[in-house]
Amino acid sequence: MWRRLGIFLLMAVAILACKWGRPVVRHVAHLYSQRQCLNFSAPPDEVVFESDPVAAEKMVAQGKARPVGIDMRGTDWFSGKPTTRMAGRTVPAWNALTALPAAYPEGGEPCILFLHELRTGNGISRLVMVRGYFAYAADANRTIAVLQAIARTIEPWQNMRAPVPVITTTNGPTVEQGLSGRLQFLAGQMDPANPAHLLLPFELNSKRGLIDAILKDDGALEFSIPQKAGGDWQQFQLFY
Repeated sequence: MWRRLGIFLLMAVAILACKWGRPVVRHVAHLYSQRQCLNFSAPPDEVVFESDPVAAEKMVAQGKARPVGIDMRGTDWFSGKPTTRMAGRTVPAWNALTALPAAYPEGGEPCILFLHELRTGNGISRLVMVRGYFAYAADANRTIAVLQAIARTIEPWQNMRAPVPVITTTNGPTVEQGLSGRLQFLAGQMDPANPAHLLLPFELNSKRGLIDAILKDDGALEFSIPQKAGGDWQQFQLFY
């Protein structure tokens, strides 16, 4: 009797493992990537985007970045080809969370400027990522920049059948005519005094500037540029 009961229990466990084992593993891996993204941080002085070709090549050689952006010389944004003249940070955990490939083999991918948990004014946590799309304009010394923010609702650990996360996309500052000279972005930081506020520091020809954004209750980000570095930044336009 006990032997038959043991065999029955083993069969039941095997059936449950076949039915639920893989979904459980996928769910745990997915939530692990989410936790990595929520806790992601980088030193405030770390360069996460570089437009200077020599410095970009060095960053890539050191394993600190990948080629990002496209070359628009003689064409347009949609027909431009990936370039190795710019470098930026990518985060494997974000690619894993969003089911993106681990790397774009030929470059051209956007650069992650900020990735961390933010909390709205009404206390709702969101996973927020700000990325930059960059391109060389007709003049190789001018860099076009397009910023975009994505805020995701946080999926609970305890529910494998949790609803699909609510994703809010905000189009941020865009420079259509290009910025002259060397453009660098430093690692974006959460404002320690305000968990809804993020800061995106940059340097344009060694002049420091700052873009900031506030996470609104509806998940959208409100961008502003309180500090400008040179007249070139007058070309920034805000699109929502």
